[in-house]
Amino acid sequence: MCDPKEPGFFAEDHKFARGMGWYESLFKKAISSKAIGEGTVNYSKFHAYPQAASRIAAAIPDARLIYLAREPLGRLVSEWKYRRLHSEEDRPFDRAIMQEPDYIETTRYLTQLGVFQKYFPEKQILVLFTEDMHQDLQATLRRCCQFLGIDTDFAPDDDEPQNVGHTAVGTTPMIRRIRKIPGFELIRSVLPKEVKTKGFSFLGQREKNILAHQQKIEWNPELVRFVRQQLQEESQSFLDQWGKPKDFWNFIPDASPVY
Repeated sequence: MCDPKEPGFFAEDHKFARGMGWYESLFKKAISSKAIGEGTVNYSKFHAYPQAASRIAAAIPDARLIYLAREPLGRLVSEWKYRRLHSEEDRPFDRAIMQEPDYIETTRYLTQLGVFQKYFPEKQILVLFTEDMHQDLQATLRRCCQFLGIDTDFAPDDDEPQNVGHTAVGTTPMIRRIRKIPGFELIRSVLPKEVKTKGFSFLGQREKNILAHQQKIEWNPELVRFVRQQLQEESQSFLDQWGKPKDFWNFIPDASPVY
């Protein structure tokens, strides 16, 4: 994977304007690697970045795409907590989900993946489910390796869970200002991992993170009806298309679930 893991090149116009030379430079450490990649989440937000899929297809027509889908209710909670953690969301959970279309649109998996299916054949797309990954990580990893055409016995150098709720670091206005300093990404790329982790933990207000991820989410009846109306039918069609039973995701939250 390149560093940063989510360069956003094909989604963000100002980055795309830098040209393929800049993008390819992100992978300069992987010249001899059999498979290289990145993981920009915004590529699967067609409603916000409508040119991402076509740009990828034009530049890398033989690209192999891995799409990871998560149970929709859990995904909504996870994104809301992420935005709260990074000072991007001030509204209560129910108001945010019902008022900000991006939450729902990003969770329309059939629609989002359908955009890429217009440009890439099915043999170049692998759909994975978070639930399967948690149940059998090694089997999921073998599927990825087989899909990418690399050694199925491959094991990552760092198998520690990433972006875990109680260890992730929030983004504050101070961090965002620092990231805009010329040369920041170059400096960041050469810093040891432990230095980056400790530094950003300090700047990112770790206490705020802990509180955000321990917060209980209340699914009131109105919100449940809204989410079901918006997502349930499409989600069932998505599951059916990719070989899962329609009740794989039940859309029945607990009275006060904690994610």
